[in-house]
Amino acid sequence: MKRAMTTSSGSTVYRGRASAGLPGSFALLSFIVLFGLVGVLIVRNIFATTAPPEILSGILNKPGSWCINDENSGTTLNNKVFSAQCNGSKAQQWVFKTVTTTTGYVENNALPFGHYCLEVLNGSTAPGGRVVLDACNGSSVQKWTRVNSQFQYAPSSSKGAAAVCLAIYGGYTGLQLRTNTCDNGYYSQHWILTTYQTPAPTPTPPPTPSSGSEHIISTLYAYPTLSSWQQVESAAPTVKYAIVNICAPDGSGSGCGRPADEINTAWIPTLQALQKAGITPLYYISTNYGGVSVATIESELNNMKTWYGNYGVVDPMFDTTATNNPSYYQTIYNYSVNNIGSSAVMFNPGTTVPESYMFGSKEIVQVYEGTALGFEGTSFPSWMKNYPASEFSATLSVGTSSTVGTDVTDAVNDHIGNFYEDDEAESPNYATLPSFWTAEVNDVANAK
Repeated sequence: MKRAMTTSSGSTVYRGRASAGLPGSFALLSFIVLFGLVGVLIVRNIFATTAPPEILSGILNKPGSWCINDENSGTTLNNKVFSAQCNGSKAQQWVFKTVTTTTGYVENNALPFGHYCLEVLNGSTAPGGRVVLDACNGSSVQKWTRVNSQFQYAPSSSKGAAAVCLAIYGGYTGLQLRTNTCDNGYYSQHWILTTYQTPAPTPTPPPTPSSGSEHIISTLYAYPTLSSWQQVESAAPTVKYAIVNICAPDGSGSGCGRPADEINTAWIPTLQALQKAGITPLYYISTNYGGVSVATIESELNNMKTWYGNYGVVDPMFDTTATNNPSYYQTIYNYSVNNIGSSAVMFNPGTTVPESYMFGSKEIVQVYEGTALGFEGTSFPSWMKNYPASEFSATLSVGTSSTVGTDVTDAVNDHIGNFYEDDEAESPNYATLPSFWTAEVNDVANAK
C-alpha cells in the first residue's frame, strides 16, 4: 500500500459540473453563503435557494487548502490578490460568472460597493504576469477560459499567443497570484470544486455492530471531500475500518514521503462522519520496512492523537512492514496500545509473517496484498487458526464483479476476517472504490 495520497480519481483535481449562466447580482448575493471548516474559492453557479453554497479554493494537488485572497478586502484599482490559508472571509468569496459554457470572469461580489474581478495587469500574456483586483468591466483582461481544473488567459487581442494559467506563483501560500505557463502537472494551477458543510455538533450513536463475522477495511487514498467517502460511511457497519492517508497542507505526511508536520483541517468533517457512522479510521504510517526510527514512529503516533484524537483517530495502520523484525514491531505495537490508547493496530507486510508477529489481541495483520487471481491460489499457515479471524486481513486488486463473491467466500474459508477488493490494475493507487462496491458490501455482509 505504499502509495502517495491522490486528490481525485484521475490526473486532474477539478470536480463539479460546468457553469451555465448566473442569475442577477441581487439573487447571487442572496445565495452565496459560507459553510465549512476550511474556506474554498466559489466556482459553481447557484440557481435556487436549495443549492449548496460553494467556495472556490486554490488547492494544490496534495492535501491542503489555499484560497484566493483580496488583500485587506480592498476595492481599489490593482489591489493585490494572493494565496492564503482559507479563513471564510468575504475577501475569499468568489464565483465564476460565465459568458459562454467555458469562458467568464472570476468575480467577488461579497465585497462592499460592487462587483470585482480578477484581472491580468496590463493584459500581459507572458508567464509571471500579475493578477490583481479591479471593478468588473467585461474587458478581455478579465476574461478567463476554464479548461478542466485550470483557468487559462489568452485575450483575443493576442492572436497566436500561448495561453497562460492562473497560478499560485511559486506554489505556496502568501504569494501574489500571477499567470504562468500552463502545465497540467503543475499543482499550483489547479483549482478544485468542493463543498464543506459544518458537521452536526452532537454526534449520533454509532450503528449496531454487524452480526456477521466478516468486515471490510476500506483502502481509499483519496481527498476527503470526494463522494466516495460517503459511500464508505453508508456501508457501515460492514465497513468496520477505513484507512486514512492524511498528509499535511504543505505535502508532508507518511503517505507523501515524510512524516506530517501539521494538522490538515480539511480532513476533520470526513473523520467526524466516519466516527458518526461507527467506522474506525486507521491512520497511515509508513515504517519503510523498519527503516524509520522508533522515535520517529512514536512522534507520528503522538501527533496523530494530538491532531485527530478528538475525531476518533487513535489507531494506526503501519504500512511497509518488514517480515523479519518482530522486536521492532512489537515495540511500536506496545507504544500504540499503552501510550496512545489504540484499540486496533494494523500491520501491512502484504504477505504472511511468522507467528512471532502476533503481539496481542488488538492487532490486525494484513497477510495478503495482491491480485484477486493470486489470492485464489494462495495458501495460509495453519497457525492462523489459533487466533480470531478478526486479526487478519487481505486486500485484493484487479478484481471483477463476477469473482468478488467467490473471493469473499475464500477469505472466510482462509480464516481472514477483514477484506477489501478493488478493480484497479497493479500496482494500485487506491484512488477510487471499485465499480462493484455495492455488490462487495452485500457479499461481505452476507458472508458466513
